[in-house]
Amino acid sequence: MLRAQRKNSVFLTDFEDFPPFQHGDYYVKFDVRQLSENSRKKAEKELNETLENRERAFKEMSKLIQQEEDLHIPHDNIYFMLKFLRPKKFDVEEAFQLMKNYFKFKTEFPELFIGIVPSEQAYIYAMNGVFLSPRPDKDGHKVVMARVDRFKFDIATPMQIIASAFVVAEGAMMDQEGQVNGFVGVLDCSGFSYRHFKLISLSLMKICFRIVQNVMPMIPIRAHIMHQNVFVHSLYKLIKPFLPQQFIDMIHFHGDNYNELLEYVPKECLFEYFGGSLEEPEITEEEYRNFLQQFDEEYIALNSIGYKSS
Repeated sequence: MLRAQRKNSVFLTDFEDFPPFQHGDYYVKFDVRQLSENSRKKAEKELNETLENRERAFKEMSKLIQQEEDLHIPHDNIYFMLKFLRPKKFDVEEAFQLMKNYFKFKTEFPELFIGIVPSEQAYIYAMNGVFLSPRPDKDGHKVVMARVDRFKFDIATPMQIIASAFVVAEGAMMDQEGQVNGFVGVLDCSGFSYRHFKLISLSLMKICFRIVQNVMPMIPIRAHIMHQNVFVHSLYKLIKPFLPQQFIDMIHFHGDNYNELLEYVPKECLFEYFGGSLEEPEITEEEYRNFLQQFDEEYIALNSIGYKSS
C-alpha cells in the first residue's frame, strides 16, 4: 500500500527492509539504511559528503523538485535524494539533471516499467545469467558477473531482459554501500554468435549505454569483457563512436586471460567459472519468485511516481 511520504523512510510502501537472499553458501544483502565507517570516510573524502553539504543539497534539491513542472516524486525524503546526489558528488544541479534523465527515460520507454512485476520476472533470473558477488573487492566495489551463454533469447527478448535488470537495479540503487563505492562488471561473452549480433541492434545498444551513462544513479567503475570474439568486436566498433572517452576508458578486454582479470578483481570475489574461488549457485525459478514477491508492491509504487501530465 502506497503511504504518505515520510522524510526518513527508505520505501514508498509498507515494505520494511530487503531480506538477505541465500542459497547454500551464496548470501547477498542490501544495506539500505547506513554506511560502514570506511564507506562513510570514503564518501566524505571522494564524494564531498559532509553534514553541511548534505543539509545544503537536500534543501536545494527539494526546491528544484517542487519547481519542476509535472514531476511528482518525494521532495523531502533524505534516502530518495541521496541515491542521485552521491554519484554526482553532491553537485545539486548535476544530481537533479540525473534525476530528470531517470524519470524522463521511464516516460520514454514505459514498456520497460509499466506492468513489470518483480516476481513475474523470475523465469529470466532463473537463467542464472547475472549474479552479484557476495563479496566486494578490496576497495568496496560491488562486483556483478554476467554470462552471455546463459541468456535464452527464445524465452525472453533483449528488451524483456533489460526490464528485468531494472528491477534488480532499483534494489541496488538503494544500497548505501553501492551508492558510495560503485560497481564493477565482469561480462563473459562465450557463446556470443551472429544470431546475438542480429538480435542486438544499434538502437538497443544505444539504449543500454545511455542507461549506464546518464540514466541510472550508480557509479560505474570498470567493465571487464572476457572471451570477446569477432562479433563482440564488431558490435563494440559500431557503438564506440557514440561513447564518451570516460566510458571507453572503463572498458577492459581480456580475451581468455583470467590472470589479467584477477589483477583487477580478487579471486575471492569471483565464481570459479570466471577464474575465482566462489562456487556458482544454481537458483531455481521458484526460489527467485518466492523472494521477489516481497518486493512486488514496492516496485509497482516506484514506477507510479515521476513525470505526470497535469
